[in-house]
Amino acid sequence: MKVIIENLEKLLQKQIKHQKISNIVIGVQTGDNSFEWSGAAGISVPEKQTEMRVDSSYFIASITKIFTASAIMLLHEQKKLNLEDSVTTFFSSNQFDGLHHYKGKDYSNKLKIYHLVNQTSGLADYFEQKNEKGSNFLDKILEDGDAEWNIEVVLEIVKNNLKSKFPPALEQGINHKAYYSDTNYQLLGAILEKLLEKSLGQIFDELFFTPLELPNTYVFGDDIAASGREAPATIYHNETPLYMPKAMRSFWSDGAMVSTAEEQILFMKALFGGKIFKNEKTFKWMKQWNKIFFPLDYGYGLMRYKLPWFFSPFNPVPEFVGHSGASGSFSFYCPKQDFYLSGTINQLQTRSTPFRLMPEIANILK
Repeated sequence: MKVIIENLEKLLQKQIKHQKISNIVIGVQTGDNSFEWSGAAGISVPEKQTEMRVDSSYFIASITKIFTASAIMLLHEQKKLNLEDSVTTFFSSNQFDGLHHYKGKDYSNKLKIYHLVNQTSGLADYFEQKNEKGSNFLDKILEDGDAEWNIEVVLEIVKNNLKSKFPPALEQGINHKAYYSDTNYQLLGAILEKLLEKSLGQIFDELFFTPLELPNTYVFGDDIAASGREAPATIYHNETPLYMPKAMRSFWSDGAMVSTAEEQILFMKALFGGKIFKNEKTFKWMKQWNKIFFPLDYGYGLMRYKLPWFFSPFNPVPEFVGHSGASGSFSFYCPKQDFYLSGTINQLQTRSTPFRLMPEIANILK
C-alpha cells in the first residue's frame, strides 16, 4: 500500500513540473473502498496564491454531460418523456427550422431526443467546429475575451455559420455515425427546463446534488445553495489564466458544472452502483457505444476509452467508462480493476493528458 501511494504521489508531482500545468488534483478510490487516495499540487487561484487542495472545487466542463444525460434517462424511466420524442416538440418552428441541413435537405424535424443524448444527430458543434473561414467559437472567445450566450445564440451559430455532419441515425443502438457536438447538450438543457419548468440548477439539485449529498457540486451561475463559496480553480490556456465567468455559466447543460474530485467519485459510484436509476436496464441502455473519434466511443452521455490490445500487447490498457472535459477534467470508472478516478489538470492545451494518466494509474494499482 505504501509503495502504491508513493508512486501515485510521484506521478502527481511529475505533472505539475510540466510548464503548462499550473494546478492539478487527482482522486482514486476502489469500488469496495479498500483503497482511497487523493493528491493535489500547484496554485488554485494565482492572484491570491491559493494552493490547490484535494478538496478544491473546479470546473468539470463536459463531465456535466453525464448529469444532463442521466436527468434525461431518469425522465424517460419515469415516463415523463420518451427518447423517441421529436425534439421539435420543445421548440418553435422559428427556432428549429433549418437547424440541420445536410446536402440540400432539412433534417431538423427528424431529430429525436436520443439523437442528442448519444451524439448521433449529425448536428454541427457550435463551440469547436470550424466554419468556412477556419475559425470557431472557442477561438473567438480566446481572442476577444469573456462572452455570454444562450440557446438562441447557439441555434443561430449552427444555422448560419456551420454545416451539419450527416443525417440523424435512423434508429437507436450501435454501429451508427456519431459526432461530438455540444449543440446536442445545449438542446437537452432547454428540453429539461421546459419540461420540468425549473432551472437546470434546481433540476440537478433535486435529482442529484441533495439526494447524493454533494454540497460542493453545482451549476455555475445557477447555484441553488450559493453561500460564500471559494472560486473554482483557475483554468489555463498555455500559461494564460482564463477568467471567463460569463462563458463558464453559458456552457450550461453541456459544461457549466463545478465539483470536487471526491464528489465526482461519489456520483460515479452512485451511477455505476445502481443508485441513480430504479431499473438497471436504464443504465445498461446508456452503454450502447458508437465510434466518435479514436480511441473513444460514445454512449448516452458516457465515453468509453478503449485502446486496442496491439498498442500495448504485454501490458494491455484496461477499459475506462466516464467522461472528460476540454479543461483536462476527467471522471472515469475502470471495470476490470474496479476503481474510480477523477480530477483535473485545468489546461486547455494538454486536455488529452488524463488519457495518458489513467493507464499509468491503472498500472500502479495492479
